Amino acid sequence: MIKVLAAGLAAGVLASSALAGETQLSYLAATCAACHGPAGGAIPGLADRPADKIAEALTAWRDGTRPGDIMPAVAAGLDDATIRALADHFAGEARP
Repeated sequence: MIKVLAAGLAAGVLASSALAGETQLSYLAATCAACHGPAGGAIPGLADRPADKIAEALTAWRDGTRPGDIMPAVAAGLDDATIRALADHFAGEARP
């Protein structure tokens, strides 16, 4: 089940590459927030985390240097600019 979920999320991330600018960022951020909502919980929330830490984690998952069940597949289609934009987006959000 986890592999199916990861494949679906990865497909959504890759399909989003046809979108541009803020529309793409909004779509990707909503995809992230589906699991990493602002309140967190069992899966850590992303709001107000340092942008460099978020970018470092996403880059490591994308590059295969950080293990994980779902995030490597999700991050696989992200380029450096998208990773930075997502990191900055979540770092700028206030925790509830």
